[in-house]
Amino acid sequence: MRTGIVLGALSVASGVALTATAAWLITRASEHPPVMYLIVAIVGVRTFGLARPVLRYVERLVSHDAAFRLLAERRAQVYDALVPLVPGRLGVRRGDLLTSVVDDVDALVDEQLRVRQPRFTAALVVAVALLFTVLVHPAGALVVAGLCLAGLLAHVVPLVGVRSAEGDFVAARAAVSTQVETYLHSLRQWVLWQARDRVLDDVDTASDRLGRAALRSTRASALGHALVVLVCGLGLVLMARVMAGPLADGALSPAMTALLVMLPLALADVFVPLVDAAPVAVRTQAARERLDALTGMAPAVVVTAAASTAELSAHPDGGLERVSLAWGETPAVVDLDLALPAGARVGIVGPSGCGKSTVAAGLLRFLDPSAGRVVWDGTDARSLHPDTIRERVGLVDDDPYVFASTVLENVRLARPEADDTEVLDALTRAHLGPWVAALPHGVETMVGEGHAHVSGGERARLAMARALLADQPVLVLDEPTAHLDAETARAVAGELLDDAGRTVVWITHGTIGLDAMDRVLELGSGAPADLTSAR
Repeated sequence: MRTGIVLGALSVASGVALTATAAWLITRASEHPPVMYLIVAIVGVRTFGLARPVLRYVERLVSHDAAFRLLAERRAQVYDALVPLVPGRLGVRRGDLLTSVVDDVDALVDEQLRVRQPRFTAALVVAVALLFTVLVHPAGALVVAGLCLAGLLAHVVPLVGVRSAEGDFVAARAAVSTQVETYLHSLRQWVLWQARDRVLDDVDTASDRLGRAALRSTRASALGHALVVLVCGLGLVLMARVMAGPLADGALSPAMTALLVMLPLALADVFVPLVDAAPVAVRTQAARERLDALTGMAPAVVVTAAASTAELSAHPDGGLERVSLAWGETPAVVDLDLALPAGARVGIVGPSGCGKSTVAAGLLRFLDPSAGRVVWDGTDARSLHPDTIRERVGLVDDDPYVFASTVLENVRLARPEADDTEVLDALTRAHLGPWVAALPHGVETMVGEGHAHVSGGERARLAMARALLADQPVLVLDEPTAHLDAETARAVAGELLDDAGRTVVWITHGTIGLDAMDRVLELGSGAPADLTSAR
């Protein structure tokens, strides 16, 4: 970045020198001196005129190259820091967080190119301008010094104004991101329930708040630009008045006086980028603070170097022993005992928020218990590497993700070595055959973000197809039939429960699938209740 700063300073200095030298040349030429007296100035004007765009181009190449290398490194660092936080600390769907992280990491490029570089460039050019005016006439240096202080004020004013609006801007941006992500995620459902207009009204309301916050920021920047124009114009007038005496006394030539008079106007090229840097500085500082806070979070699961990577048995026994689990400070599950011998089928029911999904997270070691222990093959899960557990224990949750890829690859990721025939069989067993047949390119159709829309029910069955393809000996299903009609739900549940040897934890609000369970556990505000005998 140092090379970019030097090149940027030389480019801006060339622009200032071009204006000042042109003023000297025009004034001196009006006196009709021998042309040889003007040769140096003519060459200088041409040199500065060519140097400014060339240096700017090279500076952009060098600066962007360095900034993008930094961006790639920072993206990798943030990704590595976020992986252990999902879902134990960040949850499973966070449209506002996703947008914020992407924008915040990209803001690091702006910090280098649009904040630090203009500041350093301005400091270098102003130092050269001050030194030059001191050598020519000290009184002119006082005018330039005052102009520099006013330019600093033009940087501070929008800085303060934007900072006051930044909190509202970030909150409004998060609200817009969440509303849009929610709307697009369940588009068909909003249309089905005739709620699309209401949801769009919510998006418009959030967008209006964002627009008002952005307008406050824009007004502060506009005030900064107005100050630059006013200050540079007044600086020109003041310099002309101050230099009138030395000119009359013969201490300064008319050409040199013209050069000094035009210098304040030329310095506008230095101060305008400082005004533009102010709002970027506020937002990049806030972005860095948010990223530091995010990457500084302690993960919900700490994998030690001593964690075992040895494979579990082909069909491991598992269970919870007086386990308490929490996503934050408040426990969602307290003192829960659950035995999962090989081949067991356990249903878990209860109202929303009672901890059903938390139990699923604990079984797959997305969360470590605050008390008690989760065991697999008699070993505390905390002494096992999470990947070791997830090789044997699969999860189908109520909100599966569809990657921007083909239908075939979206299912194949559950078992990458599977051939096309095995993937097609899994899709058929998940009752997606007719849907796949209706797609423009069958299983090769692109789905996910930016491609063919996939409804909630289709996403649920894609997740089930993955589970069928993976064929893991232990399967945790969290609301697997939530987005399906009753007939399809029963058919798919039959496929998932067809393997009598598989261990199944069936989490649901409804009743479909519970009749195939060996035991049904109800979670709620009190102690867990065993509903098996009541069925």
